[in-house]
Amino acid sequence: MVRVLVRININSPLDKYVDKNENIYIADDGNQRIQMWPKGATSGVTVAGENGGGEELNKLTYSDSIFVHEKTNKLYVPDAFHDRILKFTNGSTDGIIVAGQKGDESPAKTLSSPTSVFVDDCETLYVADTANNRIQKFLKGSSEDITIAGGYGKGSNASQFYQPWTVKLDQYKNMYIVDTFNGRIQKWGPNDSAGVTIIGGNGFDNQPNQLWFCYSLALDIVREIFS
Repeated sequence: MVRVLVRININSPLDKYVDKNENIYIADDGNQRIQMWPKGATSGVTVAGENGGGEELNKLTYSDSIFVHEKTNKLYVPDAFHDRILKFTNGSTDGIIVAGQKGDESPAKTLSSPTSVFVDDCETLYVADTANNRIQKFLKGSSEDITIAGGYGKGSNASQFYQPWTVKLDQYKNMYIVDTFNGRIQKWGPNDSAGVTIIGGNGFDNQPNQLWFCYSLALDIVREIFS
């Protein structure tokens, strides 16, 4: 990740990530870049993008979310418009395609508008393959993916999703998935073939047991959920 000091305002931020040092990473979607604001800073640093939209690896067209792998200091960005996940390493201006390889048209391997990625300690990727209504798993260094949740078309059954937007994992490998157009958050265990609704799933409104088109969640160390 190459760092360029900027003082321009952020525009349409869609996601943030706060690391253990309290640095804030912002998906500055309107400016087609990822910003990092060091703790206590009054200006941000561009760590990816800011070269306009496009398919080139130094550009970001639509950055809905970000994930910082603090163990390796790598930044992962879903590039939903180009159906891929990009990884930015320290000192690099170009991203590396780590999922959704260009030119691979086989249905099992093609991502469609991925909006979220989670990376575990082994650098395994978990991708919310949103338009395909499934969660895909990529082992480190492999372009081969495995469907680990969903993949049965859009729907509201326990084994289905309708636009899954965010995926997070806890320390036990349980997945927490924002199933946006079903108005619910689903929990999937490591070997589950169906999810359990833990929040929402009761229509769209402002009642305590409902969600209104939720797109993200945060999971703290004791597995409390904020959405």
